[in-house]
Amino acid sequence: MGDPDRSAAENQGIDSNATILPVILNGKFFTVTSREGNKVSAACNLCPKAIHKTINGHINSTTNFREHLKVS
Repeated sequence: MGDPDRSAAENQGIDSNATILPVILNGKFFTVTSREGNKVSAACNLCPKAIHKTINGHINSTTNFREHLKVS
């Protein structure tokens, strides 16, 4: 019989092979604008709307995103 967790994910339209994004990119602080492999571009939700700074980084290294929050 098949893997029940995998079947449930497929039934919900979730790609079981997708890489999970780090918590910092979950939409509270940053909104992901583009993603290509491990590279991610995200707009800062805390910056004024006129600026709406875009930060680039990698999924497995959130330093750029964390440093932007420290400076903001």
